[in-house]
Amino acid sequence: MPRVGSSQTLATDKKYMKVLSILLISISLFGCSNNQIKPNKEDISAIRQILERSFSEQKESHTRNYPEGTEWEYILETEKIFDAFWNPKNLKQYGDLEELSRDRYKKDEYLIVQTEYIVAIAEPHEWSVSSQELYYNYRYPSRHRRAIQCSVHTNDNFMSTVEIKGCKVLHLTHQLKSDLNSFLGDDFTDFGSPSIMTPAQASERSAKRLAAANTLVTIVPGHWGEGWHFISHPEVEAIIINRDLDQAIVSFRIGYEGGYSVMIKNENNWIITESILYWIE
Repeated sequence: MPRVGSSQTLATDKKYMKVLSILLISISLFGCSNNQIKPNKEDISAIRQILERSFSEQKESHTRNYPEGTEWEYILETEKIFDAFWNPKNLKQYGDLEELSRDRYKKDEYLIVQTEYIVAIAEPHEWSVSSQELYYNYRYPSRHRRAIQCSVHTNDNFMSTVEIKGCKVLHLTHQLKSDLNSFLGDDFTDFGSPSIMTPAQASERSAKRLAAANTLVTIVPGHWGEGWHFISHPEVEAIIINRDLDQAIVSFRIGYEGGYSVMIKNENNWIITESILYWIE
């Protein structure tokens, strides 16, 4: 549900979305909790071993290969943008989130970072419009709105070098995903049970394992009861960058909300100059 129109309309929409988010918070992805289940020490020890093993293995050298013709210099720059942008311990910098969502990762000892996102290299004339319009043109192309002219790539071999004080950052590798799935299992309640607005929840053995995992790292069940959400948000959907490598727009989601951040390169550092929560599911 995007917000569009004048600044006054956007302000009104923001108030509306704020009210709506409050109504949804009890059923949102970040509102689900297994705090009522007491985790046992054996499960906590097992999940810690999985996380520590993954952290140790990722310290090994990782060779990047950029085939010719993939505009690798732009992809490499977006990796710097990602590392400057991503910080689950400081979610308030991305917009007006509810407190429950804003502090979700506050006590986590481990954070899990994605290994894939979209890179869109927008042509120079696309940057003549506002950041909001550029973002909207990219994310919502239709017969009523043109798609932006850009070169698109998938950075699917990404290994972030970001460091977050006080915790360990893990890459969501295929091995880590497999280990976590094996540990957690697949016991879920049905979506819409007991009420139509209730998302699927972990149940039985999976609920106990999830309670243990969440003492160390935040993991939540898939909304529809199909798998797990492992990535620590914000999850970056795409990074739109200009040809001069000094302006970018990051399209992201946090739980059931999402939006964009405007970033500029100041000397050799990328900084966020504006961040707006633009839609809610």
